[in-house]
Amino acid sequence: MQMLKKVRHFRFDKEVMTFLVFLLVSAVLWVVQISKEVIQTDVQFKLVVKNIPENVIITSNIPHSIDVTISDKGARLAEYFLSVPNRVVEVDFSEYDTGGSSFSVENSVLKRLVSGSMNNSIRIVSISPSNLEFYYSKGERKRVPVKFAGKIAPAPQYELCNVFLEPDSVDVYAPSSMLDTIRAVYTDAFVFENVEDTTVSRIALAGIKGAKFIPDSVEINIYSDLFSDKTLQVPIYAENIPDNKILRTFPQSASVTFRVVASMFNKIKPRDFLLVVDYNSIKEGDTSCRLILRSQPPGVSYVRIVPQDVEYIIEQTMDN
Repeated sequence: MQMLKKVRHFRFDKEVMTFLVFLLVSAVLWVVQISKEVIQTDVQFKLVVKNIPENVIITSNIPHSIDVTISDKGARLAEYFLSVPNRVVEVDFSEYDTGGSSFSVENSVLKRLVSGSMNNSIRIVSISPSNLEFYYSKGERKRVPVKFAGKIAPAPQYELCNVFLEPDSVDVYAPSSMLDTIRAVYTDAFVFENVEDTTVSRIALAGIKGAKFIPDSVEINIYSDLFSDKTLQVPIYAENIPDNKILRTFPQSASVTFRVVASMFNKIKPRDFLLVVDYNSIKEGDTSCRLILRSQPPGVSYVRIVPQDVEYIIEQTMDN
């Protein structure tokens, strides 16, 4: 029995060894085959812009790297990757600056810069981005307001109390000709839905080609509160009445119903509203006149007046 186990173990070891040898030979043949074939692969180059003057601010969005698709025989590509582990493309600002406010590095120039570290046999298939556009400012800037470009929808039974941005303005760096056309900058079109509690969120600013914002994002503060309806009896006053006349309305007050947030519910009083009838709007033969709401306190909405028309009489005063 023990001898049988040894025989089986020997056969198993022999089979494993045969398999490993076969696998090694296959791998070697595969590597040899791949090294002779032309293959295509992607490689990334770090982008470095050098010799930028101290008074220059790049205002366009320049990528941190360039993606390049190359092709060659596998062996030569392997040699390239091993010999050039750190791949960098350098753009010398001083070579392209003509004293203006922008310049471009075309695709043909990028290919030349990329191929500088490659073997002659390596072919560049494509470069992304295909060209680079540089916009820059030599200290020109101005402060402009920030405007929210999104949408805010409070939850049911809630109402917005206040919305503000922090900061409410930013510095814009851009060529002078562009600065003259920028009156404000806008946030990304962000949507806030079912807002119940105080909400604070950071929002990026929508980019303008060739301009740089500092800072490039703002904080939006949204305050909402529960609302309810409130009704007050508000006295009615007459306006534009001649000195020798008295206008009396029936009734002498009206119900004013409005929507107000909970935090202000008890603060709103009848004196905060001005409800009038205008003597000049009354025509001969009219038996009633329309009530006019001349003023209302901040923070109230959906104001309804009952009744909207009241009866009146005009009395002549006795001259002394």
